[in-house]
Amino acid sequence: MCKSERSVKGFTLVEMLVVIAIIVVLMGIMSLAIQGFQRNARVETNNAKAQMVYTAFQDIVTKCEIKQDCSLFDVDSTVSTPAHAGDPLIKSKLLFCMHGGQLTALKLYSQYDGSGWFDVDVPVPADRTNPVSESEKTFVNIEKSIIENLGSDFDGYAWVYVDCENYLVDSVICKEYGDGSLNVNSSTAPEPDDGLTTAFEVVGDEDYYKTINNIGESKNFAKIDGVYFGVYPYHDDVT
Repeated sequence: MCKSERSVKGFTLVEMLVVIAIIVVLMGIMSLAIQGFQRNARVETNNAKAQMVYTAFQDIVTKCEIKQDCSLFDVDSTVSTPAHAGDPLIKSKLLFCMHGGQLTALKLYSQYDGSGWFDVDVPVPADRTNPVSESEKTFVNIEKSIIENLGSDFDGYAWVYVDCENYLVDSVICKEYGDGSLNVNSSTAPEPDDGLTTAFEVVGDEDYYKTINNIGESKNFAKIDGVYFGVYPYHDDVT
């Protein structure tokens, strides 16, 4: 009696190569999708930060309105002899960096009625509990207001544009701490247009209202240039 032999057929080399190629393509697609999800999540996180800063500073500005005093955002408050005494403060811009529960850099811009922008780098006091100069006192007062209204958990850069005439926060830009070309160890705050100039537009006739159209532009900017930032509000939300 003879046993019948069965022939076992395996994959050919070509078939295995095709399977491997398909797996590689699928892994590439998945990798791109994951990168996209991570990128969008970072943009969403920065947008949430921008909205938090906006809300916190609107609370600060409302308190200023109650007192009818917007000197907290005034460059003249950093000097003992004001250079623009009697000139109404029209607009203000704060650039600050917060890390480790405290401000690490602060810069103020002010525009007075009939004049251009004036700015000052507000130095970090050597002793926050005992500020000496007017600029150190301004730093401590702003830091205190930010921590009281925003909290000490915020981490990153923020640009806040304030309409001092109407006691309103126009817009806020937030950027991740240490992201891009900004020097986080600098004693001065980063410039607002560093790496962001092409993304922002003027809304109306006011050059201090900085924003972009929608979140799609934020995500696209992150995808193309690798810069992650958040904006509040978007142009589409206020027009």
